[in-house]
Amino acid sequence: METQNNTGLGLIKSTIERVQNQKSLFTSALKKLVNSSEEEIGKYLGEVKKRVLKNLALMAEILIPEVKKFIVSDKFQHRAKDEMGIKTYLYDNFASWIINPMKGEKVSLAAPLKLEKFKLEKAMHDTEIQKELGNSGPIHITQFLPLLWTMLVKQANGEEGDLLVNGYANIFHVELENGPVVAVDAFWFAGDREWILDAYELDYVYGWDDGRCFFSPASA
Repeated sequence: METQNNTGLGLIKSTIERVQNQKSLFTSALKKLVNSSEEEIGKYLGEVKKRVLKNLALMAEILIPEVKKFIVSDKFQHRAKDEMGIKTYLYDNFASWIINPMKGEKVSLAAPLKLEKFKLEKAMHDTEIQKELGNSGPIHITQFLPLLWTMLVKQANGEEGDLLVNGYANIFHVELENGPVVAVDAFWFAGDREWILDAYELDYVYGWDDGRCFFSPASA
């Protein structure tokens, strides 16, 4: 039977051995983490990093189905309800930045795309929104156009749905073909019964008021 040495030297020796054992365990754990995948690290740590939202409220997750190829100018036309079945008012920025460079291009969604819908709890600028969401990426214009058209068609006459129809902005951050990211604003104007589409540089001077909704690619 092993006896415990309770003398001063014995206590010092046992303390050193305990620290060495703990150091060895810590080194082993670090090696395991370094050689693990992200999923394995999450399981090993026993926790999942959660996004903390302060000024944005997650309202819903929206699945946009696959969209067959179409030519952009065949769908997005200024006040052409008779031809398209949906009336859209294209402001100059939306037309010149979003539609005109793409009007002859074919776009589609080859696979379903999931969006997250957030409500602004206070007035915010674009960079504030991105910071709170952890700088979630913008939607590339080739994906944005088919998903926007799909959403508009479902609410062509101002029906309730994923998009706000109370005159408040539905906001998207869109990456253009030549690189810049802009903020696109879609809102339903009940007076003329049409969808108003516009675009702005990020952090344009007025920002976005509370109650508006922001749509972002769903986080992993």
